Amino acid sequence: RATMLASLDRNDATDQRLILSGDEDWDRVDELRASVDAIMVGANTIRRDNPRLGVRSEKRRAEREARGLPANPLRVTFTASGSLDKEAAFFRDDNFVVYGPPAVPLSIVVEDLARRGVKRLMVEGGSAVHTAFLTQNLADEIQLAVAPIFVGDSRAPRFVQDGQFGTDRMVLGDIQRVGDVTMMQFFPDADRYWLRVCVEESRKCPPSDTAYPVGAVIVGADGNEIARGYSRETDPKAHAEE
Repeated sequence: RATMLASLDRNDATDQRLILSGDEDWDRVDELRASVDAIMVGANTIRRDNPRLGVRSEKRRAEREARGLPANPLRVTFTASGSLDKEAAFFRDDNFVVYGPPAVPLSIVVEDLARRGVKRLMVEGGSAVHTAFLTQNLADEIQLAVAPIFVGDSRAPRFVQDGQFGTDRMVLGDIQRVGDVTMMQFFPDADRYWLRVCVEESRKCPPSDTAYPVGAVIVGADGNEIARGYSRETDPKAHAEE
């Protein structure tokens, strides 16, 4: 599954790079990069922005290596044409994977990454990749950073392109102020989100030799949480559902 980062720095139709993120938000992104197994961008993003897709902080790179991981996450892209500049920063070392040409279905890419040990994938764009993940229900989480600036250009890139998206409302998670940027967390699949909350509740259960740890959450028809609990929360024989 994938965590999608929607923090765009090129948000108009010109060749000039429009910087929307501040230092605090860049540090947040760097911390997120250090926590994942792989980072994915589309081929057009490599051609247009030449991103390095690495962890900037020397301390965070050292912490990854201390855990037996590469200093930087695996870099991933896919291309139908194969027309990528071999001098691009994406190819600076051998810690990368390219799918295609020809075009490879995204579901196959995700399955192959899982076989390679990628448990958490960070998708940094662009809009075509975001669209593919969301329309195919392959994203677990969206982190959307909103900067305090208007872009008055209808040709500017958007977070997603045209597509058939789910009609259910997403679950709103954390909202943070990061410098002068607002970061909002969304979970596209509400059922999967609440199941994850149940698992986290179950981790609070007092240990028992005769019973499983169980977590429960009651959610109203409007999508809002009503109550939550876990086994043995108030009594050694109490069930999470109670």
